[in-house]
Amino acid sequence: MTPTLTSLVDTQRFRQSVVRRLFTNKLPEAIGELLQNAQRAGAKNIYITTHETGFRFQDDGHGLRDTTVFHTLLQIAATHYDDPTVESNQDPMGVGVHALLAHTSIKSITFCSGILRLTIDTHQWWTDEVYASTWAERMEYHPESVQGLSIEVTCTSELVCELRLLFNKDQNYYYTPQIWIDEKKIIPLLPQWAQLDHVLVRTKFEGNTLIIGYKSRIGIWGGGLSCINWYGQLIKTSLNAGGLCFYLHVTSGRPVNPVAPTRASLIQDEALNILHRFIGQKLSNYLFDPLNEAFIQPSWVHDYYLFAPSDAEQVSPYFVARQWPNGMKVESVDDMGPEENLILLRYTDQPRIINSEIMIQHGSDNKGQVYRYGIPSFIPMIGTSYECLCGNRDRLNIQTIWWNPGDRRADSFNEPGIWGLSTNANPPEIWSEVTRAPVYGFNDADCWEVGAVDFMVGCTDPLAFYRHKAWAGFDQHHEDHSYDEIYESYDESRMVYIRQLMGNCISPDCNLFDIQRHMENKSSRIISIHYHYTDGYILPSAITTRNEVGQEKKLSLVGRE
Repeated sequence: MTPTLTSLVDTQRFRQSVVRRLFTNKLPEAIGELLQNAQRAGAKNIYITTHETGFRFQDDGHGLRDTTVFHTLLQIAATHYDDPTVESNQDPMGVGVHALLAHTSIKSITFCSGILRLTIDTHQWWTDEVYASTWAERMEYHPESVQGLSIEVTCTSELVCELRLLFNKDQNYYYTPQIWIDEKKIIPLLPQWAQLDHVLVRTKFEGNTLIIGYKSRIGIWGGGLSCINWYGQLIKTSLNAGGLCFYLHVTSGRPVNPVAPTRASLIQDEALNILHRFIGQKLSNYLFDPLNEAFIQPSWVHDYYLFAPSDAEQVSPYFVARQWPNGMKVESVDDMGPEENLILLRYTDQPRIINSEIMIQHGSDNKGQVYRYGIPSFIPMIGTSYECLCGNRDRLNIQTIWWNPGDRRADSFNEPGIWGLSTNANPPEIWSEVTRAPVYGFNDADCWEVGAVDFMVGCTDPLAFYRHKAWAGFDQHHEDHSYDEIYESYDESRMVYIRQLMGNCISPDCNLFDIQRHMENKSSRIISIHYHYTDGYILPSAITTRNEVGQEKKLSLVGRE
C-alpha cells in the first residue's frame, strides 16, 4: 500500500504543536487576520462590539453560504473568495480564524452567517481530535439570517480591555472597509512610524503607489522604518539607510513577498532586491538632478551613500563633510572630532579636506606615528577645514597633518616644533613653525587621570595646557561610575600637575600630612597654621605653616578651577 502524506503525519500533534505555534498569541495579529478576511470577502463595513466577557466582530461581506464554505473557513490551507484576484495576488494561506482559535485568552467562538451557526470550544478544538473532526454535527440553524459573517468571541476581560485600546493607538492596519468599534467610527490614519517627514519621490512600482522620502526623527516614532501596506496590513521593513524610507501601498499583484502566515515581515528575496534597486534609481535621479540642487539636504545625500555607496561614489556631484572646530572650548575627548552639522559640498569646488588622524614625526623618521586625536589644536594655524564624512575619496584632495615636535623640555613636554600638510603617505615638502601653541596629539583618553593619557604636547607654557587643553583627554563615559565621580577624579589629577608647576602651593582640601610633605623637615609636626586673605574674599588664598623645629613656609591655596 502506497503511503499518503496523511499517513506520515500525526495530525493531532501537527495541529496542536505546529499549527498553533504559527501564531504569536497577540491580539493585533488575530484582529488583523479578521480584518483582512473581511476585506477579501468584499466587506464595506466592519462592526466590533465589546462587552465584559467578550466581543462581536461582524462584517457585511459575502459571508458563508453553506456548510462547504464553513468547512473551508475551518480547514487549514484552504480558502474561498468570490473575487478571483485574491487567490492570485494575495496568496492567502487559509489560516485566518486559527489566529483566534489559537489565542490562549479566548474560550469559545461562535460563527454566524446566513442561517448557519457554529460554536467552537477553543480548548477542545486543539486537544480533542474527535471534537474537531465532528464540528459539522454541531452546526445549528439561526432563526434570522445574518448578513456577512458574525464572529462572537468569549474571552477574558483583560483581552476585551486590550481590544478597546487597540484602535486608540498606532496600529498595523489600514484597511479599505470602514471600521466601527462600539459605534465609534475609526478614521483610517497611517501611524506615526509609517509617515514621512519629507516626500522626495512619488511614483508607481508594478502598478502600486510608491512614496520615497526621509524621516528626520531617527529613533523616534519608528524613525528609519519603511512601510509596506499589504492589502491593508502594515508591514515594517527598512532600507538600512538612516532616514531614507518608503511607503508602498500594495493593491494589486505581489511586488514583494510577506513572511507567512503572520505577514509581520518580508522575505529577503529577489523581489525585495528589485524593489530596493528601483528605489535606489529613483533616489539617484532626484538627488543628483541639477534642477533640485537648491532643495537637497546633506542628510539625504549622506544616507544615500549608506544605501547605495557604489552608485553614489560614481554619479553624485556631492560629498558630505563636517567642519573641524576652530577655537571651541574643549571639555572632553568628544570635542576632538568635527562639528555635528553636516555640510553638502561639491567635488568641483572642494575646500580644504583634512584627514581624521595626525602623523607625528620624530626627528628624521619618514614613517611617522599615527595619533587619533588632536586635530583641533592645529586648526587655528590651518584655517577653515573639513572632514569628509562620506564621498569618493579618490575624487578628493585629502590632506594629512604632520607634526615634528621640538626638543624635549625638562617638564616632559616638547618645544612646539614644526608642522605641515601632505597629500600622501610621505612627510610634507614644506614645513612651518608652530605659531599657535599648544599643539598636541594622543590615542587613548582616560576617565580618571590626565597622566594616563598618552599626550604628546608641544608648548612653551605647560601650565596653560593643563588649565585649558588637558580636558581633551577626558573620557566622560564610564559604565560603572557616574559622570560627577570621574569628572572630579580627572579634574583633581589635572590640578596636581598645575600645583607642581606653580610650586609652593597646595589644595584647599589639604590635611596636615599634605602640608608636612612641603616642609624641609618632613618628620617634624605642624604646630601652627596662619591663614592669608585677599581683600573682598571670604575664603583664604594662602597659608603660612610652622613646625616644631621652627621652620616656616607660605603655601598658596590652589583649588579646582
